[in-house]
Amino acid sequence: MIYLKLINRRTYTMDTKLAGETLQNVLHACGREPLTVSFDKILLRQKAQTAVYMFGISLSVCLFVLMCTVPCIVL
Repeated sequence: MIYLKLINRRTYTMDTKLAGETLQNVLHACGREPLTVSFDKILLRQKAQTAVYMFGISLSVCLFVLMCTVPCIVL
């Protein structure tokens, strides 16, 4: 179920420059210090982590299905 939610997520489109400025404004309004890492690098890191996570979930599902379909494995 969680796997299907990750696949069918909504994707929002926003210019990365505008998103970075908005985030800086929100941090300033909350009294936090501004970002030291660019917003593009944050997005790239998040995409890379999501790709690794989705690969791990897919691999786990495939192994689970394989273990359920093979009645007995003798080593």
